[in-house]
Order: sequence, then structure tokens, then C-alpha cells
Amino acid sequence: MTIRLLKPYAQRPVNAITTFPASVEAGLIATGKATADLTGGVHYFAPRSGLTPSEAVGLGHGGDACGRAGDR
Repeated sequence: MTIRLLKPYAQRPVNAITTFPASVEAGLIATGKATADLTGGVHYFAPRSGLTPSEAVGLGHGGDACGRAGDR
């Protein structure tokens, strides 16, 4: 099941539409911290660890910042 958070939970903001294990979702709904009504919610995707866009700049296929190998 998918839920909409009514209060922040697990680094997710209010109105985040998200999915947890069924037991967690049931507990959040039972305590009034979430609802099964998704109306007005915002799809939330947890940030992933890894390169940030600024760190990824210049990473091509062995070339320079423009990705052109041997074109210097």
C-alpha cells in the first residue's frame, strides 16, 4: 500500500507520498501520522547516495570536461 504522510517521518516531509512495509504503514495510519488518502500529496523519492551533479561534471568516457577524448 502507498500512504501520504501527515507528519514528517524517516527524513520524509509532510504530504510525501511514499511506501513502507505494511506493518509500518499500518502503525503510521493508526497513530494519525499518515493516511491512505493520497489527495494533495507529493511523490517523494528518497535521495540516493553517490555523485552530486557538481561532482559528475567532467566525468565522461575518458575525455576532457566535454567528453571528447583526444580532442585537446
